[in-house]
Amino acid sequence: MATVVEIIFLGTGTSSSVPTIACLTNPEKSCPVCLSTQTPEGIKNNRRNTSMVVRYPSAVEILPRYGVRELDGVIITHGHADACYGMDDLRGWTLGGAIQQRINVYLAPETMEVVARTFPFLVDSSLATGGGEVADFKYHVFDPKKDFTIEGLDFTPLAVHHGIYMTTKEPYICYGFKFDGVSYISDTNFIPADTMQLIQGKSRIFVVDCLRCK
Repeated sequence: MATVVEIIFLGTGTSSSVPTIACLTNPEKSCPVCLSTQTPEGIKNNRRNTSMVVRYPSAVEILPRYGVRELDGVIITHGHADACYGMDDLRGWTLGGAIQQRINVYLAPETMEVVARTFPFLVDSSLATGGGEVADFKYHVFDPKKDFTIEGLDFTPLAVHHGIYMTTKEPYICYGFKFDGVSYISDTNFIPADTMQLIQGKSRIFVVDCLRCK
């Protein structure tokens, strides 16, 4: 089994990122955090959409800095816009085979349905309307109850609640993942007991968002 040697946080902000356009354009200039991002001293307060890169043996600004070129796999946590709408931006990797021929994408069945409905051309390239090539993906739909492996590194899906369906009031499920003793949950407001059992006493590092979590 592969061992994680480095985790790079590409983004730790909310779905609207930090700074938000509402704060930056507010005539009252009342948000010191967002306004600070426009100064050399406060640029560290910029927080992109939540995402990270896991490096183990074997984003235009950040990836070159860490020498990341080829992507072994991309895991989509859920079907919300801030989680999957950037998929088409990955075409820079596969355009004309510039870096790699295709990217392996791992996602839950319900997320696959959202991607197919939202980006049909990213699932079936014959549906593209021309004007250039599209990103080339190979989809791997994982079983939420089973581990899956990417290049020797095992991932355990961690099902958590992330809001509710407005029609049924049932919980909307988002997935975090446990790998090599690291438990990563990016979007949740409630962690069910069975998922907590997968984390407690089995995680040397626990990463979780802090927006209305209980």
